[in-house]
Amino acid sequence: SLRYWPGKDYADFVGMPIYSCPQWDQKTFGYIRDFRTVFEEKQKVVAGLNVPLFITELGVSGSPDFESFWLHQAFMALDEYENLKALVFFYSKDTEGAWGHDVATPDWRVHPESIRGLVQWHLSQSRSQHRDGS
Repeated sequence: SLRYWPGKDYADFVGMPIYSCPQWDQKTFGYIRDFRTVFEEKQKVVAGLNVPLFITELGVSGSPDFESFWLHQAFMALDEYENLKALVFFYSKDTEGAWGHDVATPDWRVHPESIRGLVQWHLSQSRSQHRDGS
């Protein structure tokens, strides 16, 4: 809903949270959604505003292997969205019961070295694409 959008005179960008909580996704949607699915769902709501987008909270919970896979897929998709300008990781354990009492409380703390590795990988990919003229 855009009822909270104050207008371009007051805001230069739109921020949105993106989370992957596999247990909640499975319960709610019947499958685990990837980054593109979640981001595009949220992006559609604000598409008509034509402003830069920021991911103000990026979080993934689950096994270390799942977190690594989901984040790698997310970083592979970043360049597909020209209007996405920044992202901030959410680094905390969530509030007990925030995702329902039948879902384990998500822990969004991804190891900093994993994040650093993803950022370095993404930057190296971006540089090689620019060198190749892609």
